[in-house]
Amino acid sequence: MKRLRKTPEVNAGSMADIAFLLLIFFLVTTTILVDKGVKVILPPLADDPDAKRLYDEDFVLNISINANNEIRFEKSELDISQVSSQTRQFLKDRYHKRDRKNTVVALACDRSTKYATYIDVYDQLKSAYSGIWKDLAKENYNTAYDQLGRADQKRVRDMLPIIISESEPDAF
Repeated sequence: MKRLRKTPEVNAGSMADIAFLLLIFFLVTTTILVDKGVKVILPPLADDPDAKRLYDEDFVLNISINANNEIRFEKSELDISQVSSQTRQFLKDRYHKRDRKNTVVALACDRSTKYATYIDVYDQLKSAYSGIWKDLAKENYNTAYDQLGRADQKRVRDMLPIIISESEPDAF
């Protein structure tokens, strides 16, 4: 007579515990990427809302982007590829003059400006400052900016700090 064999059973009672522990392990060890956006240091809030710091117009570079994503550099229209070089020239021209720490780049964007255009212009402005800092490092330390220590890099950046004023344009 043939005996029927029983199918072996697997004890699955601890499977839920193992799955839970694996879930916790992956949640704890996984890094979640967070979009950081554009880092901008805002000025401190003034006690008097009507108080305005007046800058010498010779030390203010006006750049505006209209709704059609056209870039105006001072009074003339400019291509995106020229923003960095023109800004760098403006900053260089004013660096050796008085009050160089108050050189301001005034960036005005229309509400309809494409975000990509705004970021491209902002990148060009940062590139202009970066180029100036490289020149200042070579001038003052006779070495490349990237080769300087953190303290010296900060001193170079303090020679010509980034001051970008952002506003909505009145009219183009």
